[in-house]
Amino acid sequence: MSIIRNKMKRHILIAVLLIALFGCANQRDRYGNNQTPNTDGINVPIQTPGMSYEGANSDGNATQSAPLPAAPVIPAVQGKPSLIKMYVENSGSIIGGTQGTDGGYVHGITEYVQALNDMAQLPAFVWDTIPVNIFFVNGANPIVTTPIGNSFENKLTKQGMKVGNTSLSDLNAMFNLALSQATNGTITILVSDGIYDIGTGKLTALAAKGTGTRTAFLRRLRNSTDDLQTLIVKMSSQFTGRYCYATRTGSIQVNKKRPYYIWVFGESNMIDNYFSDATLKKLKGYRNHARYVKVGNNKLPFEIDFANSVGDFRPDKKDSHVLVRHRAYHGNLELALIVDFDGLHYPDAYLMDSSNYDCDFSFGFLSARPATQSQVNAAGVSNYKRPFLIKLNTNQSNPRGKLTLKLKNTEPSWIAKSNALNENTIDTCTTYGFSTLTKGIREAYEYASDSIPAVFEITFN
Repeated sequence: MSIIRNKMKRHILIAVLLIALFGCANQRDRYGNNQTPNTDGINVPIQTPGMSYEGANSDGNATQSAPLPAAPVIPAVQGKPSLIKMYVENSGSIIGGTQGTDGGYVHGITEYVQALNDMAQLPAFVWDTIPVNIFFVNGANPIVTTPIGNSFENKLTKQGMKVGNTSLSDLNAMFNLALSQATNGTITILVSDGIYDIGTGKLTALAAKGTGTRTAFLRRLRNSTDDLQTLIVKMSSQFTGRYCYATRTGSIQVNKKRPYYIWVFGESNMIDNYFSDATLKKLKGYRNHARYVKVGNNKLPFEIDFANSVGDFRPDKKDSHVLVRHRAYHGNLELALIVDFDGLHYPDAYLMDSSNYDCDFSFGFLSARPATQSQVNAAGVSNYKRPFLIKLNTNQSNPRGKLTLKLKNTEPSWIAKSNALNENTIDTCTTYGFSTLTKGIREAYEYASDSIPAVFEITFN
């Protein structure tokens, strides 16, 4: 421990010296005013393929910048993270504008304040003694990170968050930072309002930002050997202050609930263990979530559940997925399957949504639900870790051929409903450009995946 403390002291001393030496150039903020940003943070250069370095000169060559201070870590254990790094955007759009006293998402004890405090000190983190390092992040060319310790004590206020360069933000640079740090057993968390700062370019600039997001994720997925999962959580909180337009200079006073988002990056087994559906739903202001994962082998184990099927069936003696007899019962033929979705990191709600399945061969999709213990026992699949009961039916009395049931990689409907096409109306549910952002993430994972999530095949002889 003394070695770790000595290292920390040296890194902190270096960071303090660098803070005094490095600063950000004067920039024009969304209001159109020249501002000299605070330089209490550390400039972090991020590289994106096809783009210049963050912190680059006009000719695209990278400039020197200080590294993040090292943090004490614990040895990695299977399914247990060694470190949590939490990056919280603290630009003017989060704190209700750079001027005035209204604090935006941190104007009092808001849902935002409560959720972030809970997220930084999840009971599982405390119980398993997992260290948490928290940083504020803002600015652009380069972004500025400000380490604030392992808790938000006295920090989630307008004054507490007015560090770094609050006039600017670069969402893609934040993604690059969080993605690059999610390695070697580290889980990273990014909290942002999810709004690209695009200036006056509007649709052209928005499309470019979306492509930049896809590039950031593709680069990370291409270079990784781990099973990187991206969890996105939609949250809602009271917002009191100036909403800073992303497509033009200026702002408008807002006093209503506004969405913001939490992204979590890391190995799937760790995220599943520490950010379960139940854990997320306990966060103050939780609205919805989605998980993005690389798909490899889609041949998941399954068996026909004859006890819950309707009809006269007899399986082949050598292959239980081949039916040598299959007759309708009083004109009704229903087939029940018990499948094991363990290792497929989709929320239960996604797996129960009929629109996420394709079923051919004249069969229709009836339902999908978590299987009960009695159903699991009856099907003889007690080794299944995440069993689901899926029911299909057909109007054919004696079908012949191959039935293929596919689980599709479909974007949850709440994402499209969260997208705003413009900033004419600032409402309680939508975020400008949000579908462009998620499209970039989805396309990156689709490109990096080998197949669709799952395929189940049954032969009717």
